[in-house]
Amino acid sequence: MTLGARITLQATATDASGNVLTGRATSWRSSNSEVASVSSTGDVTAFALGAATITVTVESASASATITVAPLPVARVRITAPTLSVNEGRTVSLSAATLDSAGRTLTDRSVAWASRNTAVATVSSAGVVTGVSQGAVVIAATSEGIRDSVTITVAAPLPPSLAFDTAPPAGVLPGRAFRARVRTVDGRTGAPVLYTGPVVATLVQSSTGNLVGTTTVQAQNGVAIFDNLALMQNGSWQLRFAATGYEPLVSGNITVGANGNGTITISTPTVARPVLGTTTTATYSFTATVRDLNGVAVAAPTMVNAEVVRGNAVIVSGGSMTTGSGGTATMQISVRGSGTFDLLLSTPDQQTGTHAMATLSSTAAFGGAQRFAPDSVVAVGATFQINFGVQVNAQSPLAVHSVVMEMNWSPDAFELVSDSTVLTNASVTLNRSGVAEGVLRATVAGTDAIATIGRFTSMIALRFRVKDGDGIRGVQRIQVHTIEARGPLGELFQERVTSETTLRVP
Repeated sequence: MTLGARITLQATATDASGNVLTGRATSWRSSNSEVASVSSTGDVTAFALGAATITVTVESASASATITVAPLPVARVRITAPTLSVNEGRTVSLSAATLDSAGRTLTDRSVAWASRNTAVATVSSAGVVTGVSQGAVVIAATSEGIRDSVTITVAAPLPPSLAFDTAPPAGVLPGRAFRARVRTVDGRTGAPVLYTGPVVATLVQSSTGNLVGTTTVQAQNGVAIFDNLALMQNGSWQLRFAATGYEPLVSGNITVGANGNGTITISTPTVARPVLGTTTTATYSFTATVRDLNGVAVAAPTMVNAEVVRGNAVIVSGGSMTTGSGGTATMQISVRGSGTFDLLLSTPDQQTGTHAMATLSSTAAFGGAQRFAPDSVVAVGATFQINFGVQVNAQSPLAVHSVVMEMNWSPDAFELVSDSTVLTNASVTLNRSGVAEGVLRATVAGTDAIATIGRFTSMIALRFRVKDGDGIRGVQRIQVHTIEARGPLGELFQERVTSETTLRVP
């Protein structure tokens, strides 16, 4: 079955001679109603990935069937491209969404990217297209046999140009010196070019005597540093930087005035951590104070906007607030994500402030089972061992300090012979109350990290014996669900994955 599907099971009662009996009362039950429930008439509904044993009882006789709930299949792949053209040597990043038949997004599905003509453009496993030569090429994304494609046009390489290492500020006081750092780059690859000629800064708008300071700088190893430019007149201005043989570079608007490019400071944030089973976000509460370049708190109501400028965090709510008296705004920003991040606060008048934060949740704690080779065979009566544990995604900055795992198997196919603890630097608690129904829950906690980034850590070893009986021949699955995983400060890992290994009983 797939998630959300519904089927109806039918039970036929017979006597000892095989004659069908009618009018007998039946009762149905599920070994795991969180995975699949069953009604009094045998209707089975799939709620979560995993396996459940459905048992029907008629008087003193009973029969069982194992229901395995699988993920919804991919029905559609949709490629999104910011642009359908790229220059030779440059890149454009494509993304692909996997959808079910109802148009809902499916997560954790692998996507394979391919280029129809790698002489025109190549594409990486992450969907990054690199232009190779001029022409058109079809780029395809495939998941579970479902495909989408787009046509990318590769244009001639860009000419050599200038690029900012450090751009001029968005706002300054009149006559206050500011800095800009300009680099010469190759148009095809974007790589630095070792240019040693002059680079000249001029105003885009005509304004005599406005731009002062050293406006011509000799580049060294392709870098020109302007360290004492200044604008003398209030208003909004742009600078143009030029060098012989390179495309010129124009800055963004520079606001010159008393309030141009002030600052935003914050009080020490208080943090509300995620609560197990209730919230998955961290909420930061602090007071932001907006000041102009003279250090004076702004008097007029001003909108303060927050955005993440470094790190994987995402602002869920509270990203905007208007200041009151004294130029202050009390902000409560809820964040979901991983690791440390920088929070940029800004106003329409260009006051800014960047503040380092640390989230209290992370992503991608993978529960896993020690997998057998494909089509591994275990004979009836044989015993075998599987180690279960956790692996942390390489993109996560945190290690796992506690985990709750649940192992599931078919009790009709396998008998749990023994369980043991593999991990020595943590306490392990096993809940064996569901073993008869093929369920064992383990809680593992340690003062130090019990699982680290990019490495699978074995924690529990289970030894099984293969039973003999009807319906066990063929492929059997043993699954592990990471119900909860937390980091060193109790950070709740947002992504908790079901993993399985398969065996074949001949």
